[in-house]
Amino acid sequence: MPARRDTLLWLLAFLAIFVGGTLLFALLWMPIWLHSFGWTLQRTALAGLVLALIPLTYGRRRAGEAERLSRASRLLLRPPGWPLVAVGSLAVTLLATGAQLLLIRRNPHLYLAQYWREEIWAVWLLMLPASALVLGGHALWVRLRAASGSQ
Repeated sequence: MPARRDTLLWLLAFLAIFVGGTLLFALLWMPIWLHSFGWTLQRTALAGLVLALIPLTYGRRRAGEAERLSRASRLLLRPPGWPLVAVGSLAVTLLATGAQLLLIRRNPHLYLAQYWREEIWAVWLLMLPASALVLGGHALWVRLRAASGSQ
């Protein structure tokens, strides 16, 4: 039964990264290109899939890997705490919002005032759970990786 539970947790982590990444990319690009959410979601599903496939490259934890890994890899593969996931999702949301505002301001055909009238802040609020899904799925994946390496 624990093997089945672990498989479900691996699948849940993969699905969280895929769904969260797809939603985050869709919410980032939808207002900029002024397309419907469904059309944008279809176009960003591939980016969400690529984002979800990245943790598959981590492999299993091996003995003595800390000495062979770079500092950035050790930081990425260290299981984060849930408060760090919450702060990280807020940071990712703020970065995505800043990038979106920058792209809107650089486009001569888009005006920020029209987005304020259309309540773009609602899109920004939806970015927060999407980024929390991505980072929460990644945190779960890294925790499962650490647990599977110790067996």
